[in-house]
Amino acid sequence: MEDDFRFFVLLLFGLLVFYFIRPLAVAMFAAPVPSPTATATAPAPASLPFTSVPPAPPAPAQATRLPEQSLVCTGIGNGNLYVRQQPGIESPILGAMEEAERVTLTGRDAQVDGSQWVEIRTPLFGWVNAHFLCEASQ
Repeated sequence: MEDDFRFFVLLLFGLLVFYFIRPLAVAMFAAPVPSPTATATAPAPASLPFTSVPPAPPAPAQATRLPEQSLVCTGIGNGNLYVRQQPGIESPILGAMEEAERVTLTGRDAQVDGSQWVEIRTPLFGWVNAHFLCEASQ
């Protein structure tokens, strides 16, 4: 019985130390928190509410629809336009077309890395960057 009483007293003493002394010891030996220094900072505008959601990116510019019959328009006299297996500059090259060569579009297009790509069926079947095509005058 006396051992149970001692155990109870030690347990009670341990709990008291844990709840009352421990926070003091932690505060004494913890790293000091630097106090804020007086610096000239502009106050945050009161009219702007705090938002945790970033604004949506701007919508991409609406691509101009090319007619089914278009021309290669690189802007370089003897320039060539590569025809690729898939849309994008990382896709394998199937061939090249010369400046002012007539192409026929399939009607399929894709946006890759901010560029509009269109699928063509003649003179080669593949994908070209739509930036280098222009409307064919009839």
